[in-house]
Amino acid sequence: MNPRIYEMINDRAFPTPFCPGCGHGILMNAVLRAFAELEWDLKSTLFVSGIGCAAWIPSPHFKADTLHTLHGRAIAYATGPSSSTPS
Repeated sequence: MNPRIYEMINDRAFPTPFCPGCGHGILMNAVLRAFAELEWDLKSTLFVSGIGCAAWIPSPHFKADTLHTLHGRAIAYATGPSSSTPS
């Protein structure tokens, strides 16, 4: 496994809440591998998720900003954050 992936994961989040055989762990690994291969910085990324098991992929596992929202409202919440840095 790419050692950079370990730098992007919160150690406190393990063991994961995903059930054995669940595909969410596979999806989490794929997202982290993509970030590592593209050399994107998780610290400059905001993940917005709703409720349910899939919403637990970025929060609390990733060392990134996350916005955990109401059911069915993730897209609406995602339109709010600004891409500019505070002054």
